Amino acid sequence: MNREKFFGLVKVAGMFLAIMAVVSCAPGGGSTSRKKMPGFSSVSGFEGPMPFEGRNASSKLSSGDFAFTTNNVDMMLDGNLHEFVLVALPNAANDSLAISLVNSFKPMALPLLTSWAARQKQGVVIDLSSHTQAAHRTDYTLEKPGDFLIPVVVIWDAASVARVGALKSMVAGVPSVSLSCTSGMDPVKN
Repeated sequence: MNREKFFGLVKVAGMFLAIMAVVSCAPGGGSTSRKKMPGFSSVSGFEGPMPFEGRNASSKLSSGDFAFTTNNVDMMLDGNLHEFVLVALPNAANDSLAISLVNSFKPMALPLLTSWAARQKQGVVIDLSSHTQAAHRTDYTLEKPGDFLIPVVVIWDAASVARVGALKSMVAGVPSVSLSCTSGMDPVKN
């Protein structure tokens, strides 16, 4: 095949492909309808509240919301004021929801905790107290040597001692991570 015929054939094939592209992209030009991406209700993101978004005390839970709230609080730790994320879990009936959420994120827990500790420089307060009895405070450190050291404050009462034990058992099940009591009375000795 000589060179002129080859380039002529390439030109015809190119024209054919260009015509097919124009026809297939034109409205109604294709034989089947294309799938379209769903529209979102706002430009800023997905609908609904973001998980773990802080709520004020007067907000009511609706179906589909988490059965607990989170807020930022300042607390004294080792004589200094530190910023913490407060997770309030006053009702033991919602523990299964919280445990399910923790178990869902368990495969990603170590990278998430390492990243969070590096960026946030704050601790976590877990309030298990029912606010109907005298509350106690125990300070812990959640640590994976070389990766993270996160202060954890647990607020508990007599009714939530078993819940503190369940929390400590969950942490004990994660390899190379420890939860050590640093101050206050540890309600559950391991």
